[in-house]
Amino acid sequence: MDLTQQTIGKLRQMLDRKEVSAPELTKAYLDRIAAYDKTIQSYITVTAERAMADADAAQKKIDAGNAGMASGGMGDVLTLIEKAEAAFDAKKAAELEQKLKSNKFTLSDFYDQLSQLKNMGSLDEIAAMMPGMNAGALKGAQVDEKAMARTAALWGAKRTWYLVNGSTCGILAAILLNSGAADYVITGCGTGEGAMLALNSFPGVICGHVEDPVDAYTFAHVNDGNAVALPFAKGFGWGGELNLEYVFEKLFGFGHGQGYPKERVVPEQRNKKILDGVRSVAFRDLCDILKDLDHDLVKGAFAGEHFAEHFFADCKDEKIAATVKELMA
Repeated sequence: MDLTQQTIGKLRQMLDRKEVSAPELTKAYLDRIAAYDKTIQSYITVTAERAMADADAAQKKIDAGNAGMASGGMGDVLTLIEKAEAAFDAKKAAELEQKLKSNKFTLSDFYDQLSQLKNMGSLDEIAAMMPGMNAGALKGAQVDEKAMARTAALWGAKRTWYLVNGSTCGILAAILLNSGAADYVITGCGTGEGAMLALNSFPGVICGHVEDPVDAYTFAHVNDGNAVALPFAKGFGWGGELNLEYVFEKLFGFGHGQGYPKERVVPEQRNKKILDGVRSVAFRDLCDILKDLDHDLVKGAFAGEHFAEHFFADCKDEKIAATVKELMA
C-alpha cells in the first residue's frame, strides 16, 4: 500500500490501530519528496532529520496511549483533518497531483488552492493546529489576510492571461481574446506604443499603455480593457523590478471596472459601453480580417512552439478555431 495515496483521515485511523507507525509514515512522505521534488521543486529545504525526530516523539506518545497527538507539538491534528476534508475536493486533489507530476500546474490551479485554503478558516487558526507549531507563541500574531486576498484576486478576476510579443502580437492577442482562450493579454515593445497600436487595430481588444502602478490601476478601473502594453526599454533602472511588481498588483489585485474616483463609476461604465458599441460597428469580423491579411504574416503568428497545444485546448469559439486551422495548413 502506498501510504502517500491515502487520505489524512484513513492515515489517522491506521495510526490509531497501529497498522502503521509515525516514523514509517514520515519516511514514506520523505521518500516521495525525494522522488518528485527534483521536477516539482516545491521545497526550499527538506528537514528530514527533524521530521523523523518529531515522528519518533509522536510514536512514543501513541505507544503510551496518550491521545496527545491532538495537542502540544503535534498540533490539533484531528480538527485540522476535519477542516481539510470538509474544504478540499478529493477529485480536484487527484487532478492537481497529475498536473504537478506532468509539470502543468498553472496559476489558475494556484488560485483554486488559495480559495479552498480560505474555506478552512483564518491562517492564524490553521497555523495553530499544524504539527510542530507552538500555539502559545502564535498568540497575538497577525497574519496578513488582506495580502492573501490580493493574491487570490490577482488570479481570480482574470485568471487566464498570456504574454505575447513580436511583430504579430496584435494578431495573437486578437485570436486569444476573441476566442476565449485568454481573458487578458500582456504585451509590449521598446516604448510600448507600437504594441498598443498593434493590439488596438483588431476587434475585441482594448489595450492600454502602462508604465507605472497608477496607469495600471486607472486603466483597470476606468477603461476596464483586456490587454496592456508595457515599455520594455524604459523604467528598468534602479527599483525597476518593484515598479513591475506593483504594476501587476494594481492591474489585477483590486478588481476592475469600479471607477476612479469611485464616485465616477457610473459615467465611466457608461462611457465604456459607448466605446464598446462604437468598436463593434467600426470593426469587421475577425475571421474575415485574418483571411484577408498576408497569409505568411498570419501563419507566422501561429508558428510559436506551443501555440497549437495551448490555443486549441483553451479556445471556446469553434469558428475561430476552424479559421486558425485552415490558415495554419
